[in-house]
Amino acid sequence: HPDLVKAEVTRRKSRLLAILEPITTKIFDNNLIISENSQWKSYFDILIGIAIFYSCLTTMYFITFEEPGTTATAFEIITDFLFVLDLIFNFFQEYRDPETYDRVRDHKTIAKRYLRGWFAFDLLAVIPFFVFDSSLRFTKLIRLVRLPKLFAAIDTSKFDQVLSGILTNMNKDEKIFYMFILKNIYKIVRLILIALIITYFIGSFWYLLSDHMDGTTFITENNLHEYSKPHQLLISCYFALTTLS
Repeated sequence: HPDLVKAEVTRRKSRLLAILEPITTKIFDNNLIISENSQWKSYFDILIGIAIFYSCLTTMYFITFEEPGTTATAFEIITDFLFVLDLIFNFFQEYRDPETYDRVRDHKTIAKRYLRGWFAFDLLAVIPFFVFDSSLRFTKLIRLVRLPKLFAAIDTSKFDQVLSGILTNMNKDEKIFYMFILKNIYKIVRLILIALIITYFIGSFWYLLSDHMDGTTFITENNLHEYSKPHQLLISCYFALTTLS
């Protein structure tokens, strides 16, 4: 009977909504906005930071030294999926106005800000250019558009935001204490990370340029072709570090 079928459909919809409601409320609030102090988003931001770090470093390595294997390709697919999620979440992410410091929770304003900011970089980073031609080095270099976001991810203000979200359930005194200690530790770690990242990329670029030059080069002088790929990377980074110093 049509009325019975309609009633059954309505009942099943209600059950489905009842199941999904606790899940969606953990991700979004009533206005489908992700709070800046959301604990799960803070953990997700840490995961995205690790994914950006992994993606930038491995992209430069595979461009310079060797093609990615099956395992590396699988990790690339996983990181790309995480970046797509991050792109979507950014359209719902609450932020504070830099002038008034008020929370901005309007969807249109959030979207405009994101579209004028990191959206172009994030979109380029997730477009699968390798599907069109995996042999072109450009298709791999395009992934390095994530590099500016790597430095943004390790910025102290981003760390403060993530840390505030993780410690949101602590009382005020404990939160101030842990934030003070961890922020100062992070400043030291951040400086070391920046030095390592710069050394890594200069070393990799130096090897890449030398590999495409004729005559006597850094590679031929040191017989680097006789060494394994990771060993070549370490020598290149050491050369870059000693040259910079």
